[in-house]
Amino acid sequence: NAAVWLALAILLWGSAALIVKRLHDRDKSALWYPLFGLAPALCYQLGVIYSSNISNVLSPAQQGFWLLGLLLWIWALIELGLLKGTVGPNRFGPDPRGASQTAAAS
Repeated sequence: NAAVWLALAILLWGSAALIVKRLHDRDKSALWYPLFGLAPALCYQLGVIYSSNISNVLSPAQQGFWLLGLLLWIWALIELGLLKGTVGPNRFGPDPRGASQTAAAS
């Protein structure tokens, strides 16, 4: 059981570090992490809490929380996975793609 918790902690640490690194590449602060890293999961859990166990019909609260979580997840996917980072250095350091990529873009 301890090995499972250790593996989970390592995975969470790694994913948080990756998201923050990508946020910095997009010239965004790590304060955006809760929106992209935690809010979709929180919305899903709130949907589970407000679910109706009486029937198989989703309650409006459950639908709303799950839709919000889905929209936040899609936004995170686009922001962190599809959009390019800032060209050249930003307030978090130099461009990780190097000067050759920035010169080719000019």
